[in-house]
Amino acid sequence: MRKHANLDVLSCKHRPLQKGEGGEEDRNPESEHLPAKAHRSPFARKGQTLIAKMKGESPDARIPCGTVWPSPERSPVQSILKRVAGERLCLILLLLVIHNPIYLRASVLTFDSIEFWTGAGTNRAALVIQWNDGASPVSLLWGFRWSGEARGIDMLKTIAGSTVSRDDGQSTFLPDTSTGADPRLALSLINYSFGKAVKALVFTDREVVRTQNDWSTGYWEYSIYGGAFEYDLYDTKGNSVVSTYSQTGTHTYSLVDWVSSPIGASDRPLIDGSWDAFSFAPNFLSTPVEEPSPVRPP
Repeated sequence: MRKHANLDVLSCKHRPLQKGEGGEEDRNPESEHLPAKAHRSPFARKGQTLIAKMKGESPDARIPCGTVWPSPERSPVQSILKRVAGERLCLILLLLVIHNPIYLRASVLTFDSIEFWTGAGTNRAALVIQWNDGASPVSLLWGFRWSGEARGIDMLKTIAGSTVSRDDGQSTFLPDTSTGADPRLALSLINYSFGKAVKALVFTDREVVRTQNDWSTGYWEYSIYGGAFEYDLYDTKGNSVVSTYSQTGTHTYSLVDWVSSPIGASDRPLIDGSWDAFSFAPNFLSTPVEEPSPVRPP
């Protein structure tokens, strides 16, 4: 342990001066003629070492008296800097989500969370499209307004920017005369004698392309929530009985209990608070509808 005069460097306690520890008999006469900068006591050199450690030049900085910091990285200043850096990172991530041009995820999903609305009227319904293509977000959400009567196919065609269709047995798709509100969404339909079926839904936004249109590997399942209608329910022998679907609508997604629709979108009447979902079933296996992300207007 290095000692100087009557000061113990580590304990800061005074004690009697011992021989050979800097007394008069140990003074070097020649050192009295050295420049002030060169003439420094062992304790001064110890102070220089401590200052160097405090500046981060040593990984094990220790102060002989007072607060002890095991290393510069664990000092109060470094802790504050790390906390500020973490807060800046969180702010950057938040800004990236807010300024995403395609969608915005709400913490509690309701009709008020929907960013893209089309149509006009006092009634409101929601449309969910889920591609199940491995991309994120899994599903997207639009809103539809109307007054009077409307059906599921009306909401889908009013939202889709372009629609093409062909009759069953034909190979050529022809464009519809009507156009919808979102130019990024393209709809393909097949017309049957009993109604229309979705062949393809393609969403394109700059480099983002979502598409499923191969009926050889799956189909578009139509799920609903909210509404009231009658439909024919068939047993294994082909006999039918009239059944009824009746469910009050909701504006809150957490209350939605999806049901595979027993009728097509051309026949399904909408009510205020209705939710419709088109979810692609890869390998003809039904996939549950996941909470969607609201689409932002283009």
